[in-house]
Amino acid sequence: MIKLPDGEPYIAPPTVGRIVHYQPFHPIAPLAAIVTMVHDKHTVNLTVLNADGTTKPALNVAYSSIPSEGCWSWPR
Repeated sequence: MIKLPDGEPYIAPPTVGRIVHYQPFHPIAPLAAIVTMVHDKHTVNLTVLNADGTTKPALNVAYSSIPSEGCWSWPR
């Protein structure tokens, strides 16, 4: 893991079109999602790809370094 000079871990900034994981509000595995808008380095809008092939929007989604309900994270 890359650390910044202040000791905080480096988190790659999200950009439109990147694939991330979205953790839904029910206990299933993370879902794939596409970043559709970046508000800031931790908050994005997503198009979430459901397991059945449908999509749904997720707006103003916060980043979490570990999978947390309603948050996005980088795939591991």
